[in-house]
Amino acid sequence: MVATNLINTIIGDFRLIDFLGAGGMGEVYRAVNLKTGQVAAVKVLTKVSEGANLLERFFNEARIHASLLHPNIPRFYAFHDCNGMPCIVMEYVDGNTLAETITARGRLGLSEASYLFQAIVEAVGYIHSQGIIHRDLKASNVKISSTGQVKLLDFGIAKGSLSPDLTQTNGVVGTLQYLSPEQLNTGVADVRSDIWELGIILYEMFTGQVPFEATTIGKLSNSISKGEYIAPTRLNQLVPREVENIIARCLKKKPQDRYQSTSDLLHDLSRLAATVAVHEFAQVEDEKPRWQMPQSLKTYWPTISIGATSLLFILFGFSYFAAAPATKVEVQPLPSPTIQLQASKTQTEPLPSPSSSPAPSPSPQLAEIEGVTTRIVADDTLGQLSVSLQTAAGERTESTPLEFKAKPGDKIIITAHKEGREDYVVPLQIGTQSLMEFRINSWQMKKKN
Repeated sequence: MVATNLINTIIGDFRLIDFLGAGGMGEVYRAVNLKTGQVAAVKVLTKVSEGANLLERFFNEARIHASLLHPNIPRFYAFHDCNGMPCIVMEYVDGNTLAETITARGRLGLSEASYLFQAIVEAVGYIHSQGIIHRDLKASNVKISSTGQVKLLDFGIAKGSLSPDLTQTNGVVGTLQYLSPEQLNTGVADVRSDIWELGIILYEMFTGQVPFEATTIGKLSNSISKGEYIAPTRLNQLVPREVENIIARCLKKKPQDRYQSTSDLLHDLSRLAATVAVHEFAQVEDEKPRWQMPQSLKTYWPTISIGATSLLFILFGFSYFAAAPATKVEVQPLPSPTIQLQASKTQTEPLPSPSSSPAPSPSPQLAEIEGVTTRIVADDTLGQLSVSLQTAAGERTESTPLEFKAKPGDKIIITAHKEGREDYVVPLQIGTQSLMEFRINSWQMKKKN
């Protein structure tokens, strides 16, 4: 049943204008800022009367979300009170969930699945670096925007170092079909439990179904505890051996046999991405490589209009750009994550007339023909890197920080070198901003033994 009782309610500077859905703790609405026209998503704890445990869990979600800043995680904007119901105001992400995409398409192609999965793993790796375990990674908690950006959603049962113990006695939290054996048996989760759930997502993208299904909860739990599932190649013969090996390692029954961190998983994914990228360069008569769009992406991306918000599209790569559209792409630190519960006046008023609404921003235009200024930098931990740039015109090697011009749509393979660390290889596509910055972080370049 669609909820409409809060439509037109004003929370802070935002008016709720559309109902998006309901979950275990409340309802989610699309909202618009009455002063700036900014669109946001507002999560309202409508079940606040059901107990202090639920309220504390919602506060925990807000504290965790407020501490995060990553391009593949919706931005946290504010925390308010609406007639005694706490509300989280966050970045609105249009488009479909990964679960909806898989349902509509059956299964995804190698290029598309690799791009989406690497973005998900990057986001999970980031929250792990902040001492947070998600505990509910699943396809329905991943959103793919209309411009192709991946966003990890829902920190409702995430656990950080300061999170209270909210698990009920003799109970577990999470979605049963995604739970790891140790979560089922003990209710305890760590980073390797999230890696198990990542393996479920990767399996689902290539086969169209989760690996563990049964007619009863008992049978499903037994199957998960034994780690028994149908090999993905039996359901999809096009699954590469490398992908099957990654899935198998994620879904090892014993946590110590899985990837021990997302950096280990990203290492295998970057090698896979580099291999696939090389295969997707076609040779022309003059033997200079020219990029060919993979067929799976040709099928997927026509939904993106030509005038859509300009966005750096990274094929299988890691993007560390700010989520909000801007001419200069950079990350700004959030204010202190300490949350102040603010009482906001709640009222219902008619929507402002169209003439009073802020004028829509003009559609972004392609960068000038002389090219996009592109920067490649490394974080302070890595220091200076040697970077090889492979383009259609050839290959050259320079040192970070480096800056060069490239045309919108150009494809470049970046290979970063650092003594004592393994190479980091990532293909990227030049966007349409006047300035783009690509940052290489220390967790992407694993230390050599």
